[in-house]
Amino acid sequence: MDKILKKPELVFIIYALIFGFILLFKVLPIQSVLDGGDHFRRAAEVSRGIMFATDKNSWVAGYSPVLYIFSALGLKIFNSFYAGRIFNLLVWIILIASAIKITPVFKWLFVFTALMPASLFLGMTYSADSFSNAFSFLFFAYLFRLIYGSKEFSYLKDCTILTIFTTIGAFCKGALAPLLLIPLIKIKKYKYLILSILAFLGISLLGLWSSINHGTIPDTVNPALNKSFILHNPLSYLYILFKTIITSIPGWAYGCIGFIGWVLMSKNLIVLSLIMYIAALFFIPAEVEIKLAQRLWAFVILLLYTIMTCTLLFFIYTPHGSNEIYGVQPRYFIQVIPLLFIILSAGKLPPPRFTNSFIKIMLIFLFVLLSYSCYIAI
Repeated sequence: MDKILKKPELVFIIYALIFGFILLFKVLPIQSVLDGGDHFRRAAEVSRGIMFATDKNSWVAGYSPVLYIFSALGLKIFNSFYAGRIFNLLVWIILIASAIKITPVFKWLFVFTALMPASLFLGMTYSADSFSNAFSFLFFAYLFRLIYGSKEFSYLKDCTILTIFTTIGAFCKGALAPLLLIPLIKIKKYKYLILSILAFLGISLLGLWSSINHGTIPDTVNPALNKSFILHNPLSYLYILFKTIITSIPGWAYGCIGFIGWVLMSKNLIVLSLIMYIAALFFIPAEVEIKLAQRLWAFVILLLYTIMTCTLLFFIYTPHGSNEIYGVQPRYFIQVIPLLFIILSAGKLPPPRFTNSFIKIMLIFLFVLLSYSCYIAI
């Protein structure tokens, strides 16, 4: 057992394959809100070589084909609904296993985060979140490698890889949050110039795609009026924004853990899962020193991501005059959960024997939790 604990990526692969395939075949196409409709049709278009959505009234019309390329490949080769799911699941597993493999820290936290029922469920669907979440985890893992690893920053190799990550991230529902961790990397020269260039690249690509491709906006929503409200009533908007964030945190936490399609698991079970997960943050040390400045910066990034997500949904999904922001789904936050690793993780506190024992307890808990999740899946 102790030998297995030295290979967290292998444990992840085993769990993800077993429970991912159970969910994949147990949840029927017409039962899943995430892949029985618009996402599937978008993947089908990409499988036929159509890169720009033909149905401009679809709410996924603004998503890039990058998010559907692997499910589309499954459809193209096998012409089967389940083939698209299988391809998405396998790519999701490969990307997250790679993240666990390359990061020098937080390996088990990546395992436990990715295997939470809501995350695993998304991983096997046609949803754009499948690739976006997995890619974001890999992006974070690479930044963790640069921040906490022992190798010196290579301007040629690492800048090239970061450029590739940034380019892909711009087309993955804006999975660019990991970029903001660059100030924590030990770079001797041009650190903020590198960050500025990459940020400009990512924002430009994201803005370019959004300017020519966007999903439908409900008839009850007027973005121009919402923009005017923010400009003329900034304090009122800040009140609405932070009221929405504070009141939504419990729901977002529940959804990130136990939202399986249409089904939200029992809140008591979700609370227990949340307690176990928070315990993992404290009882599985990062084995490196996490400085207070790093924790504060990671919190700032998480707050900025939350504010930007809510503001976007205020523009495109919230009716004018509303006293709260609508449409902010819990699954939008799964891709930035690795920021919590920096914010909350302990460093070198528990003894190794205790740590290994807790990992075993968590694996047993996850096995039971995922078994139950598969049982109640629609």
